[in-house]
Amino acid sequence: MTGVQPYGVSGWQRDLPPASPQPPLGADTDAQVAIVGAGLAGLALAHALTRSVPPGDILVIEAGRAGDGATGRSTGIVGPGVGGPIAALVRKRGPAVARRMFGASVEGVAALRRLVKDLPDGCELSETYQLVAAQTPGHVARLREQAETLTGLGFDVRYLDRVQTADRLGVDRYHGALCYPDVVTINPWRLCQVLKESLLAAGVRIAEQTRVTGVRGGDPAQVLAGPVRVRARRVVLTTDGFTRAIGVHQKTLATIRTHVARTEVLPPELLARTGWNGDGAVIDSRSFFNYFRLTPERRLLFGGGPALLEERVTPARVAAVRERVARELAVVFPALAGVAIEDFWAGVTASTSDRMPIVGPVRGQPGVWFAGGWSGHGLAMSAYTAQTLPALLDSGLPGGEADLPWLRPAAGWAPTGRMGRLLLSGYLAGLDAADRLATR
Repeated sequence: MTGVQPYGVSGWQRDLPPASPQPPLGADTDAQVAIVGAGLAGLALAHALTRSVPPGDILVIEAGRAGDGATGRSTGIVGPGVGGPIAALVRKRGPAVARRMFGASVEGVAALRRLVKDLPDGCELSETYQLVAAQTPGHVARLREQAETLTGLGFDVRYLDRVQTADRLGVDRYHGALCYPDVVTINPWRLCQVLKESLLAAGVRIAEQTRVTGVRGGDPAQVLAGPVRVRARRVVLTTDGFTRAIGVHQKTLATIRTHVARTEVLPPELLARTGWNGDGAVIDSRSFFNYFRLTPERRLLFGGGPALLEERVTPARVAAVRERVARELAVVFPALAGVAIEDFWAGVTASTSDRMPIVGPVRGQPGVWFAGGWSGHGLAMSAYTAQTLPALLDSGLPGGEADLPWLRPAAGWAPTGRMGRLLLSGYLAGLDAADRLATR
């Protein structure tokens, strides 16, 4: 995480203090691999690298504390998906490429399961399913098309009609749903803390409270952190929404802030009054969707509201999002209209113009790689990329390209600068207005 701003303390963080705080870098040092960013992408990559690199030759650098960024602020829903709706991906890339890409995202869920099995703590991992629920009658045809396309490509999905959806959720507000049966939920902050402790025990070096301001390609490549220099054979930036502060991918990543509310513990009788048994993870079908899940201690995690372009965040806009999230929670679950929201926080993520990640060497910076731009699917994508990337770093490129369908040095242009921010803000406002119109 390389540009810390106040995003609020996530409920996960409030429940569990950071593991073994590590001192910042105080002097120049060398490493075989230097990883910038200690979210799931960086920590999982370090974990995978210990199989081929002496742990003491791996250095992870973090501006705050491990897990402080998007990972420790997510809802912990780990499901498949990449590049937007699968039907559009088939039309754009063809069925073979779409099958390969979506299949890799499914494998990402399995990769996260395997990662957790390697750790001494289960991190509250739970097997479940995910519904993408039709918010309007007009969205039904779209979700049916997605289900038919995925089934045609050989994936195990179902379309649930209105009655079947109501049976799952106990509420009759959705018109149908696309059901992904192979999904997990996890405590993402706990996952980062357990990973961090495991890496430290193995001998991996982790420097926290160390803000990286730039990189220099070369042999060796260099990481710049104030007066401190780190020299490494390979540098990997896993900084996602905080990448612009390093001066990389300035024109290809849009930085978005999303929000999550967490309620007080729901008594069993109150949860029963909602009609929902707490199973599954749910996302609605709008552009700015609500998403929710229940934690093992019966707190409702409920996210959504309009996404905010990070450069245009103000306290007033954040307050408006909080009010809207609380209002929409009460609309979805009227029985919870008076429930206390004990935690409200934000996470910053990076998105690309085609909603595909960027994993590959940074142009013009020999020895420097980037892995990010997860576009809302960071947990599964990070886990899958971490298991695949070590072989590529060792070979310098291709080799494993067939196993990493989003291997590329950059994405298309994303709006930047003052005019770009205005254009993107207008686009986001237009999507929000279209959502509101459709749901009326």
